[in-house]
Amino acid sequence: MSCMAAPNARSGRRTVLEVNSIVATVGHTGNPGNTRHDYVPPLNNQTLFRRDAYLCMYCSQRFASRELSRDHIRPFSQGGTDIWTNVVAACRRCNNQKASRTPEQARMQLIAVPFMPTYAEYIFLKGDGCWPIRWNTWWHIFRARARCTTASSAGCPERRRTPRAALSAWRSCPPAAKVAPGMSSGAAL
Repeated sequence: MSCMAAPNARSGRRTVLEVNSIVATVGHTGNPGNTRHDYVPPLNNQTLFRRDAYLCMYCSQRFASRELSRDHIRPFSQGGTDIWTNVVAACRRCNNQKASRTPEQARMQLIAVPFMPTYAEYIFLKGDGCWPIRWNTWWHIFRARARCTTASSAGCPERRRTPRAALSAWRSCPPAAKVAPGMSSGAAL
């Protein structure tokens, strides 16, 4: 491959530089997802609500973002922290009903397991304005992270599987087995 510069003002000649089509560099790319395995994406309401598909994780109804709030599963008053795996989207009614209690203490059940998005998932959740078109696929992956309650868990997704494998395993589970932790077997997702 050759790169040509603009003509020299005095001589009128162009500089031509021949380079290979693949160039290796030393150093890092500036992409934190490639270089850090311990990358934790910043937690904000916009991406949290998108992760949870604008659903209240207690009553499973869809709401506009202005009607949702961030709920801490283990409240600050009980030593909870503000991290991805401890927060879910909740409608204001459910959040007020739960108050400063855990879901078990409030006798409320989560419909899905909260998770920390990977770097790629976070970039997707930050969005480019086209996320509703692609969200259906991500929502199925999100649901696939819920635990199955079948006696033999061979066909059930595990949290360490890739999203594609988890989704395949999720589809192979019987409908009654697709239950989030703490849910009764009759309340399938």
